[in-house]
Amino acid sequence: MRNILMALACAGVAMATTACMKHPMHQGNVLDDQDAQVVHVGDSQFRVETILGSPAIIDSLNPRHVFYIEDVYKPETKVHYKRHIEIYYTPTLLVDRVNLQGFDTPRNEEVEHKAE
Repeated sequence: MRNILMALACAGVAMATTACMKHPMHQGNVLDDQDAQVVHVGDSQFRVETILGSPAIIDSLNPRHVFYIEDVYKPETKVHYKRHIEIYYTPTLLVDRVNLQGFDTPRNEEVEHKAE
């Protein structure tokens, strides 16, 4: 009985001390400003995934449409930011369009399709 009470007391102290700590919350991909700027139209899917990793979301209706999403909240500074990279691939898995949202230099880049 005494061991059970001691275990409950230790668990209560552990839960109370961790509830007071404020940890940054990071969801999604880790996106770097420099890495986001080196992805361009015409790059291969392999090169993009080598730089950025696996996408957070792949469109189930169009698997050549992917999103890299970063959502960060830092409670000590009350900073909350969201940013994402939206990429469309061609049927040959080359980058067709790139949209950056939430970065210092937003960029929308698209292939110019020539009329034949």
